Amino acid sequence: MASDEAGSGRLVSVDEAINDVGIGPAQYTMLIICGLSFCADAAEVTFLSFVTEVLRCEWDLTAKQETLIMSMVFAGQIVGAPSWGYFADKYGRRLAFIWSSGVIAISGLVTALSVNYSMFMVTSFIVGVGIGGLPIGFDILVESIPSKSRGNFSILIQYFWTFGSMYVNFCAWMLLESQGWRIFTASAALPVLISLTLAIFLLPESPRWLVEEDRTEEAVVILNQWSEKNGAEKSFAGLERHVADEQMNITHLCTNSQLRARTLRMFVVWFAFGIIYYGIVLLLPRIAESDKGSDSDAGSAECNLNFNFGELITSACTEVVGVTAALIMIENPGRRCTQMVFYVITGLAVFVLSFRSLDTQVLVFVGSIGRIAVMSASCATWVHTPELYPTAVRIQAHGVLSLAARLGATMAPFIISDMVSPIVCGSIMAGLAAFAVLAQLGLPETAGMDLEDIFVTPKSSQHLEKLKPDEDEEEGEDEDDEDEDEGGCGCE
Repeated sequence: MASDEAGSGRLVSVDEAINDVGIGPAQYTMLIICGLSFCADAAEVTFLSFVTEVLRCEWDLTAKQETLIMSMVFAGQIVGAPSWGYFADKYGRRLAFIWSSGVIAISGLVTALSVNYSMFMVTSFIVGVGIGGLPIGFDILVESIPSKSRGNFSILIQYFWTFGSMYVNFCAWMLLESQGWRIFTASAALPVLISLTLAIFLLPESPRWLVEEDRTEEAVVILNQWSEKNGAEKSFAGLERHVADEQMNITHLCTNSQLRARTLRMFVVWFAFGIIYYGIVLLLPRIAESDKGSDSDAGSAECNLNFNFGELITSACTEVVGVTAALIMIENPGRRCTQMVFYVITGLAVFVLSFRSLDTQVLVFVGSIGRIAVMSASCATWVHTPELYPTAVRIQAHGVLSLAARLGATMAPFIISDMVSPIVCGSIMAGLAAFAVLAQLGLPETAGMDLEDIFVTPKSSQHLEKLKPDEDEEEGEDEDDEDEDEGGCGCE
């Protein structure tokens, strides 16, 4: 009966169509494209933790200059995150993804040609602007996955994050000493360059965004292509579109009470994640570096750097454990519980890192536990965030919250630097982990829900408009009696 229905073409909602299409080659192709770009963030931070130590010697940098280099990337992300979010919601996910990936790839390669400290700072800032667009790829994936599989499948992209860390650690081991930091820098940009090339030819626009923009015919074409690629044996003649009484835009994150509450709580979570994750990532190479000569000025250091690549690569590999733990828990017990459990473990681990007199291997082990836990928690945070917002503002909201993480990441190099005592550093990060746990208490659980059902539109008066290609517009007027408001579904 399903095949007969498919053959004649059906009018369904976007959620129903995506659920019918299922998961197959179309979604796995997007996973690879978006994943290779997604790994850029972890790759860039790990890359900087090595290169700044090398440039400290080569360019005679002070501790303050080292810290500023790392902060420039995060400052660029602060500019890029909301900007790319606005671009993606207004002009399309695909175009924004291609442009942001292009900025990362090109400026990353130019960074390798830097001739002095100032040029390196500028190119690092531009790389950061591009990295600010990384939520776009994640949200494209989230918007293309069936409801029951959305949590598990979207978490798979986090394995590319860990790949970014492992890839750069491996490149540092192979190239940093033998070929120099310039070749090493260029190699760090290769995954995004591959992603950019694939995206230009293979990445489709998000059907959800197309429907939101009243470009339903294009959405139907893409969904039918996915159905064919996935062997779903479904075809769609048209789509039903949810039409809200009030058009949503970025201002509703402040003016709508439901969105405002969610945004404030998630802002706390993302800010905590930014400081803690990047704090641990940047701190581990400092702990693992064999040469502990000078604590501050480069001029007094012997610059005989010997990174313990074995321990660093092992630490990066442990993130796979964190992603896998999140994958197991993300659907049951769900997004909220996964975050709360692992932010608690993270808080305990970072507090132990306050005691730097402990054996180096003990500190690296505890740091790895913290890295696993914060990775698990952040995986659930990434999945939970886009599910809390309607399509019209989803990427802008994600960009604003990503901005919170970048603010935290900008502060991380200062918090883990020699300007702050270890006990204060550990206490700050542990306290933020506690706030992240508390922030989750007022948020809804979204596991297994259709994206259209999670947010209740203002005035509780949403209706369906049936949109069929090549049909007169007035046909949609007859659907006003179909009230699709789900009441308090998925809300606080």
